[in-house]
Amino acid sequence: MTDFKRDVLEYVKLIPEGKLINFVAISDVVGGTAQSVGWVLSGLSAEECEGVPWHRVVAKDGYISALKLGEKGQLQKILLLEEGFEIVEDRVDIKQFLWSNDNQDDQNQSLF
Repeated sequence: MTDFKRDVLEYVKLIPEGKLINFVAISDVVGGTAQSVGWVLSGLSAEECEGVPWHRVVAKDGYISALKLGEKGQLQKILLLEEGFEIVEDRVDIKQFLWSNDNQDDQNQSLF
């Protein structure tokens, strides 16, 4: 496994249930490009998908871009629906559910 792939997977593991992130936001943190992050996630084996909430990663506009991959995209759509996301025209509302890894607890503590 390359360092880049490991970094992408470790970051994706941090995405909490009920939240989404896009490929660009991941690449901003771990490096590479949005496209290279997409390649990593689209190339995961079934075994590698275990324990990694890869389905919470969508395009910048909320589009479920894995749908271009066939079965894997359909699986992502099912997982998102099971998690409670509404999907309209193969998109989720990324603005409403966008996750950032900013540590809110640290920010709140600095206010006191």
